[in-house]
Formats: sequence, structure tokens, C-alpha cells
Amino acid sequence: MPDRIPCRCLLHDAYPDMETLIRSVLDSMPEDERLEETQYKARLDLCLQCSHLADGTCVLCGCYVEARAASRFSRCPDTPPKWSSQS
Repeated sequence: MPDRIPCRCLLHDAYPDMETLIRSVLDSMPEDERLEETQYKARLDLCLQCSHLADGTCVLCGCYVEARAASRFSRCPDTPPKWSSQS
């Protein structure tokens, strides 16, 4: 079997069976920590354009971007950050 080439995609696109796990993580996040949906999607759009994204993971910090982008207290680990915390 050939080696899988990482894609610049979100985790649920790279591994469709992970959708339930991602949703579980997001649903368990406290409401006051969770970013508003339009801002969350805007962050994910920026992540999708980033060269540091591989199979839903940020290669700079190792996080799953769908989880990191959902927290209003998180920031992009790139220098300079592509998005910052909303605290």
C-alpha cells in the first residue's frame, strides 16, 4: 500500500469517521469558552489556506485545528498568528 500523502484539509475531511469525535469535543466545551460560529468558521477558513495544515493537524503545535479554533482563548501558533484569541 502506498504511503498516504497528507492533505491540506480539516480532520473530518481527512478521516470522515472522526466527525463524531470532533463534535463531541466541541459540544463538551463550556459555552463561555466557545467562539461564535461565524468566527469559528472564519478561523477554519484561514487554517485551510495555511501551509502548516496537514490532515487536520497544525504541524507547528500538533493540535487538531477544529478543536483549537473553537476556543475563544486560543490563538494561531504561527508567527505572526493568522488569528488571535478573543479574550
